[in-house]
Amino acid sequence: MFLLSGLASACIAWCINYLLFQLLINKSKAVLAAPVVEELSKTLIAINLGASILYTHLVFGLVEAVWDIRNSHKLGLTAAWMSVGGHAVFGLSAQIIYMNQQKILYSVAAGLIIHLIWNRMIYRLVINNN
Repeated sequence: MFLLSGLASACIAWCINYLLFQLLINKSKAVLAAPVVEELSKTLIAINLGASILYTHLVFGLVEAVWDIRNSHKLGLTAAWMSVGGHAVFGLSAQIIYMNQQKILYSVAAGLIIHLIWNRMIYRLVINNN
């Protein structure tokens, strides 16, 4: 079931993020909104389908990794590994919180906070290397 939930969440998040980037003039706001969309999509679909939150996040990360490899010639493989590793960490945190608290909001928030911190670190790394 985690394969289905991971693929479904990737498709849903991609569609919503695409619309956000088209509608928002300020792209930095869309970049901040994307983790919200992704964490909600992954965690809610996993819980509603009774799938592993962690494995759903991993599948999502693998889909994002394929996207990174196909669309970034300079950093594709590095970005791909970062995607899989990042989404594994987001999923692990969401899974642990959900297992201990049984609160969807807390679970989504755990993944989201780490996702936002992660994106900030990656952004600074890319900016400093350019």
